[in-house]
Amino acid sequence: MKNGNDTKQKLIDVTRQMIDKSGINSVNMRDLGKEMNLSRGAVYVYFKNKEDLLAAIVTEDFEMLKSCICKLIE
Repeated sequence: MKNGNDTKQKLIDVTRQMIDKSGINSVNMRDLGKEMNLSRGAVYVYFKNKEDLLAAIVTEDFEMLKSCICKLIE
């Protein structure tokens, strides 16, 4: 059985792929669920809505950027 954190990260990764392929406006919870073989309702266990999902992606990006900047400063 998948760990909840693994599933959440996979949802983020698949969403990034969807954005890269078709743009941010193409992302929806139903298609994301289909891509992951989850029901749309199961996606909402991890993210309350599309905005919450996109915020998680932005937060992850800023953390990565912050880490890179800190390494450069050192």
